[in-house]
Amino acid sequence: MNKAYLKVEIKKKIERLIRMDTFNYLTESNKVIEEIQDLIDQLDEPKPQLNGKKWLKDKLDKRIGKLPTGYTGSYSEGSRDAYTLVLQDLDQLDEPEKVVVPQFVAEWYEKNIEGGYVTGANKFSGNDVFRVVQDVIKVQNDETTWEDFAVDEKITKFAAENEEVFLHLLVNCSYKDGYTAEEKKYYVKFTDYEHSYLNRLDDGKLIVSDFTEKLCLFTEQEINAIDPRYMAFAEEVQP
Repeated sequence: MNKAYLKVEIKKKIERLIRMDTFNYLTESNKVIEEIQDLIDQLDEPKPQLNGKKWLKDKLDKRIGKLPTGYTGSYSEGSRDAYTLVLQDLDQLDEPEKVVVPQFVAEWYEKNIEGGYVTGANKFSGNDVFRVVQDVIKVQNDETTWEDFAVDEKITKFAAENEEVFLHLLVNCSYKDGYTAEEKKYYVKFTDYEHSYLNRLDDGKLIVSDFTEKLCLFTEQEINAIDPRYMAFAEEVQP
């Protein structure tokens, strides 16, 4: 069990509970949060729990079961909500962390699955992975590839520079699951004049300059937050 992660999430819950309306609700919620933190600390005691997550969930479920049902005032409501919020976080502890890949890699991966080029149901089979890796090596050596999976120089370059991520994508991920695509990045150039790039200083101030050596890149969301009209001057950064 990732105790550090869980404690961080619990602190977030405290911040949410502080926004509640009544003093009694907040007091009882904070009591429950402290109680849960004590339970988490017990996971590292000499007598280890075989399944820490299940043990903790069982403890919390039992305590929820002892609370009065129906409307009984802000005390029990605060307790119930605090328990429930933490239980929701526990369900996330075993979820594997998604790998982040460039948009073009995600599109390549999904196109192969959507086109039925892979032999697995919704992911690359062992044989598929073998052939993709072979193609990557062949492209690097300027040899003829299988051409089954459209492995080109861009995919090969990414695979060579990010071996673990690429293999994780092929072996462990499935269609639309286990990975996420990076947001596209843009630079903003207002005219053809070299001193017309939008840049952000360390203090957050926006300026127009020729900082081409340290050019600021923005996502579409960031540009729209500054001024939606700037998207007309945005140029996508090519991988």
